[in-house]
Amino acid sequence: MASVARIAAAAPAPSALQDFARDIDALFVPPRPLPTPEERARAVADTIDWSAPVVVLWVPGTSGFDVPTRVRELLRRAGGPAAVLMPYQATWRLRESVPDGEATLRALLELVLTRKRPGQMFLLLGESQGAWIISSVLRDPRLAKVVDRASLVAHPAMAPAHVHPSTSAKDRLDSRVREFNSTTDVVTKEVGPSAEAAIDIVDSFARLEVGRALRRTMGVLFTNPGLLQALVASQLFRMRGEANPHEAGDHMAHAVEWILGRTRAAAR
Repeated sequence: MASVARIAAAAPAPSALQDFARDIDALFVPPRPLPTPEERARAVADTIDWSAPVVVLWVPGTSGFDVPTRVRELLRRAGGPAAVLMPYQATWRLRESVPDGEATLRALLELVLTRKRPGQMFLLLGESQGAWIISSVLRDPRLAKVVDRASLVAHPAMAPAHVHPSTSAKDRLDSRVREFNSTTDVVTKEVGPSAEAAIDIVDSFARLEVGRALRRTMGVLFTNPGLLQALVASQLFRMRGEANPHEAGDHMAHAVEWILGRTRAAAR
């Protein structure tokens, strides 16, 4: 079956439609066959140079399966090491993908506990769902103690922990963590008590459980009507031909500089 993006590209449609079609295609990507989280963690740990003074681990966002060129270049320009990729499902099936990423990162940090040398810096850099995974795992103080700094870029409001006070999450992260979010990015805006429902809606759509997704959507709209308004407003960048605010723009550069100790960028 032809993808939505391929159909949109073949039609005389504006680039905004093609961009939207690519996002729709990504929504329905099924999970990949992967080794267990523990096996993946061991494989990642074996690629790390444990004699290096600084190690940077990249936890990608949804549909991210490599270290992006822009992240590689920003680290190089800032004088940092190449980032090590942490693979996980990284799909829109959030009820499956996020726990998979959390399990992988927890298993990896368990290995870091035994392999990290005195004085060595272990840094975490994550975007979107990857930032969510990092923030969730860092709630465990035993694992968090091996992480010297972490930058969360385009950190979803639905994540269970934040640096700042949040109506969507109860847990707070310590001063080793910074968030780098765009003020126009709806994904990072507070959703209050609707957080769990919003996660369920996205997960249901990704699994093609449309009836369930629509029922939960109607429930959210009745209890939190401002969420629909924010969602509609968040898509206006497509019509204006602007960059997607969720891609964080220059915030990634600040996030890289901060974990490397090059600057003291403020949270959020």
